[in-house]
Formats: sequence, C-alpha cells, structure tokens
Amino acid sequence: FDEVPKQSFVPKIEIIPNIEEYLYEIYEKREQENLENLKKQKISLIEKKAKKLKMTIDSLPKKEELELESNSLYEKANLILSNLHNLKPYQKSFKVYNYEGNEIEIDLEGKASASKYSNDLFKKAKRAKQKASNISLEKDNLTEKLEFLLRLIQNIKNANSLEDCEFLYPKKEKNQTKTK
Repeated sequence: FDEVPKQSFVPKIEIIPNIEEYLYEIYEKREQENLENLKKQKISLIEKKAKKLKMTIDSLPKKEELELESNSLYEKANLILSNLHNLKPYQKSFKVYNYEGNEIEIDLEGKASASKYSNDLFKKAKRAKQKASNISLEKDNLTEKLEFLLRLIQNIKNANSLEDCEFLYPKKEKNQTKTK
C-alpha cells in the first residue's frame, strides 16, 4: 500500500500593503463572477421559456381557418339532416348537392346513426366557432407573457446583486408542483 506523494507547494511571497483592501478586492471579484454566472443561468432558463411560448404563439390556428372549418362543419351537418329521409341505416356515404349547387360526397365515417353524426358535427362546428372568437384573446395573453419574459431578461441583465436576481426570478421551491 503506497502513500500518495505529497504535492510540492511553494508559497508565493508578496508584500500586500493593505490586507483588508486586498481581501475586499478578492471578495468583490468573486461576487461579480457569481453574479455573472447567476445572470447567465437565469437568463438561459427564461429564454427557454420564451422560446417555448413563441412556438406556442406561432402554432396557434388562424381565426379565418377556424371560421372556415366551423362553416364547413355546419354545412355538412345541415346537408346530412336535410337528407336524413334519403339515407338508409348503416349507409357509409352519400352524394348530395351543396348550397352552391355542386355535387359533393359526404362520408358518414362509419357512424351507426347519421343524425347522431350530424349532431357531433354541429358540436364540433360550435367549438370551432367559439375557438375562433377567443383565439385573439389567447394570442394577446400569450404575447403579454412573452413581453413580460423579455422585460424580465432585460431587468436581470441590469441587476447589480445576487439578491436582485433572486428577487426578480426566485428559485422554485422543491415541493412546489409544476403548473403548465
């Protein structure tokens, strides 16, 4: 069993005129390094959140698309209802003229009852219409959150102490449940 060789240590001898000043300098340097590291850490976390939020905003459906979807679902449901008397039970699809006079084929998607299917379509159309009317609110809310995060990044960059950084963006408690 070998001994670990001792490190050869040569003390650096220098004369420090004011030891208190020297220690304060070292302390300031360390504090500054810690502050820069904390800023980088907090900013990268916030940037990650901001990026995710931006992707969510970009992936929101357009109001016009939702309105078109809603209208086509309403039309399809109305066409099914107005032709219920022509449909045989368990019929897979049927051809009918839409309101513009064009012949279209409506697939009943293998549903047992055409009237139930048309009711489902009405529900989907209603949901799409409500979503279209509320999409701008959702987008405004998400945009506000994004702007807040960007201002927070700027404030953290301008922070002068570790306490300021922690105040602006505190650490999550260990037992705190994460909310989406």
